Order: sequence, then C-alpha cells, then structure tokens
Amino acid sequence: MHLRKLTTSSALLVFLILGLMLAATGCPAAEAPDEEVDDDPEEVDEDVDEDPDVMDPAAEELIVGVPAGMRSPHPGIMGDLNTQIPMRNVYEALIRRDENMELQPLLATSWEALDDVTWEFELREGVEFHDGTEFTAEDVEACVNWILEPENAAAWAHSIELIEEVNVVDDHTVQFVTEEPFPTLPNMFAQFLMWPAHVVDESEEFFGENWVGTGPYQLSEWRRDEHIRLEANDNYWGGDPPVQKVEFRPIPEDGTRQGAFYAGEIDVAFAISVDAVPEVEAVPHGEIASVPGTRVVAHLFQLWHEDEPYMDKRVRQAFNYAVDVDEIMETILEGFAYETPAYVSDLNPHKNPNIDPYGFDPDKAVELIREAGYEPEDIDHTIHTCSGRYIRDADISEAIASYLSDIGINVDIQRHEWATYLEGRDAKDHVGSALWGVLDNTSDGPSYFGKRFIEAQKMSIGFYDPELDQKVTEAMQIMDPDEREAASWEIEEWIHDFAPMIFLFNYEDIYAHNSDYEFNPKPDQLFRVFWDMEVR
Repeated sequence: MHLRKLTTSSALLVFLILGLMLAATGCPAAEAPDEEVDDDPEEVDEDVDEDPDVMDPAAEELIVGVPAGMRSPHPGIMGDLNTQIPMRNVYEALIRRDENMELQPLLATSWEALDDVTWEFELREGVEFHDGTEFTAEDVEACVNWILEPENAAAWAHSIELIEEVNVVDDHTVQFVTEEPFPTLPNMFAQFLMWPAHVVDESEEFFGENWVGTGPYQLSEWRRDEHIRLEANDNYWGGDPPVQKVEFRPIPEDGTRQGAFYAGEIDVAFAISVDAVPEVEAVPHGEIASVPGTRVVAHLFQLWHEDEPYMDKRVRQAFNYAVDVDEIMETILEGFAYETPAYVSDLNPHKNPNIDPYGFDPDKAVELIREAGYEPEDIDHTIHTCSGRYIRDADISEAIASYLSDIGINVDIQRHEWATYLEGRDAKDHVGSALWGVLDNTSDGPSYFGKRFIEAQKMSIGFYDPELDQKVTEAMQIMDPDEREAASWEIEEWIHDFAPMIFLFNYEDIYAHNSDYEFNPKPDQLFRVFWDMEVR
C-alpha cells in the first residue's frame, strides 16, 4: 500500500466540507471514538444476535464505483476493462494472475507442454456452474472453439489463433495442439472466461439475463449504465465469499466518483487522481491502496510520415535527453509512477535490468541535434495529447513541451477529445509525437512486443521496422526460458537505442477504499472481490 502524508490545509478543507454536508442534512457530527475499543469477536456476535436488524454492513454488501459501465454481457465478447471487472467475479478463467503477475491455478490445476506444439491442462474437479451443471473439458473445448470462430468477434481471439485443435482427453483433461511452438499459451488462458457448452452458442441477449459462470458470485440484476448487482454463490468451489452482495456502480466523472466515496455512498472508488489522495485519507473511513500498474505511457514519434528531422535517431535520442522524466513523476504524478526506459513495465519478468534511462541532460540533447545537422530552433515539433484518458495526460504533455522549448525547439500542443484522438491515430493524421498508454500485461517480453511491433498484429503506435519485426517474430517461437529472456533483452536494447518514442513510465493504479476492508489490488486491474478483499 502506498501512503501519502496529509497536509494540514487539505485535511481542514475536507473536514470543513464534511461538516457543512452534515449540517445541511441535519445529521449530528460524528463523535470521537472511545479510547478503548473492545474488538472481541464473540461479544460482537452476541450484539448482532440480540438485535436481528443490526448487521455488519461491511460483510453484507460492498459497493464499488467504477469509471464506466459494462459494454457487453457475453463472456466471450467482453474485452474492455470496465466490462471485465464485474464479469470476472461471476465467470472464471483457467488460470489467474497473482500480485506479482505470476500464473496461478484457477479452473485448471496444472498445465505442461508435452512437446513443442502440444499443451495439456488438468482441470479442477468438483466445480459446478451456477445452473448446477458440472464443469468439464467439454466446456473448455466448446468455449475455445467458439472464441476461435472469426464470425463471433471474440475479444483477443488473435492471441490464441495458433491453436489448431482442442482435444478432450477425459472429463478433466484437455489438450491444445498448435500450428507452431507457442510457449506462452498458458499466459493467454488467464484472459479467456469459461461458460457451459450447452449455452455456448446463445445470444448476447440471453447472457444479458443469464450469467452462467463458476465464480464466487452470481448475477442478481443488471441495469445498463446504472448498476450490476451480484450475490454470493453459496456453492462456490473455493469457499465462502468475503461479502454477501456486491454492486458495481458506473460513475464516469472522477470528481463525482470521489465525492460518492467521501459521502460514504460507495466502499471502493477506482481511478483516484493523484491530487485526491490527501482528501481521501482525510475522510474518517478513507484509505488509499495503490499498486504498480501495467500501463506503459510514452510520447511516440509518428514516423509513418518519414518527416525530417525525426528519421535521424540522434534527434529522437536528443528529445529523450531533453525531458526530465524524474521531475514529471515526482511533481505531476507525486511519485505514483516508475520509469520505463525501454517501453516495458516493471512487472514484466523479461524487463532488462541493464538498460538505464536516458536521463536529463539538456546539453547532450543540443549536442546530438547539432550532430544530426540541425539547430534546435530549426525544429518545429507538434505534440498531440488526449485530455482525461490517462492520469494527468495533458499536464504530462505540457511539461514535455516546456522541456523541449527550454532547449530552443518550437513546440505546438494539440489537445484532443478521446474519440477524435483515436480517429486521428487510425487515420495517421498525427505528426510529431503523440501520448499513448498501452498495457504490458502478458508477463512475457516477446508476447508483449508481438502485440506492438510486428506487421501482423501491430497497433498504430507510430512506426514499423522490418528488422524489429524479425527479431520479435523469432523470439516469440523460442521455447527455452533462458533463450527467450535473452532474446527479449536484445529487443529492449534495440528499442532503447532506436528511440522511437520519448520513454516515460508506467503508472501506479490508485484506489480509495473503506477502512472496514483490507484491499489488495492486483496489477492487472481485474478487481476480483474473492481474491482481493477481506473484511477487517
């Protein structure tokens, strides 16, 4: 947990606001707690038994404020984070990731590579779907085949498209045969959810009312963009869930979501801004939980256009020397970030520890620009930025513009709403550099690079290089762990030297939560009440 010291002025401001709210509603101010608190669990239970109307609110219902509502109720179509969050409390994958992003058993208890192109998974016995049917290898076969069918438009289907066959060995053993070596196939099965074979082809409308998973919670009610209410699955294979009811409440505006937490209307608030941390901690029930995230942020040069002077890597390297990334992290993000000198998050096990950041050296920046045959004043640079999509995104871009201006570069900032920003990226309308954040959540270097830098799967990140494509494609097929790590490190060194971007950082994810709970968020942002929350 990442704690921040509360300033006196912030505390006074929050308590003044709370006091005015209490006065306006006619509620008495909260009394100071007794000096001695009797926390004997037996006496607490006796008190509850004596008065059946008195319940422990923490153990009864958890209300979670999320930034957006769910887009699709279909367990195979869901892809965006705000859809995954509620669904992963009802449905389960074969594998889950822990706090270190390492793979742990879930519906699968073990997995092994039988040869270069065959993986075998052993499935957990005694697991039932919410409709009472048994979970077996036939369900896995049906789900994976559904995901691989192009017309179904399943999320992330491309990530397992190397699977040629799904073979049921017995009720609790399934094999995957791939067309070429696929060493990271288990990583992919931390993404995909499982649902019963007998409803595998049902429509999205069907799943709007029937969530048939194996998870610790089951659907009570879904009202689009209003709430999703879940109730505990008393027959969950993993034991009793920590709370009986969970409600996910979409609250898009950061200030409104934070205000709902201050007022005690919600117990957990997602996506807390760094400047709200002191205010959260000033609220009597407020605590902050933070965890290093997997979102890597950088300003990517738009090399599609082959504009000078950006085609000379010395100029791109100069831009990196011109920006004080440490100061941005400390002042704008207040320490809730980690520098990423090769576009790889701290949580990727293949992050190369031998690559140092460029560092802040304005004189070196000017020197490199002159070596490339330019003066800083010759360069007209456009910075494109979104506003409100990532934490302090516009502020970060403005700081970068200021640093570049300090060495004489002429800078123009263009701010975009998110929808138009995406349109500009897809149309390759952006020039200069653009701020983007991507998720490094594969726990594998070559797989992560394969989602970014190869021709078949590259995203519109600003450039494509055939040499890098070849390095990544070859690395993705390496089965030996040591050789795979070495190949990933080599790719990172290439990217760092090529400097296709101004390397920045990966964020910490910040949450506010009620102090009645122990909250241990995971880096993948996939909030699962059973695994992440405990009642104190």
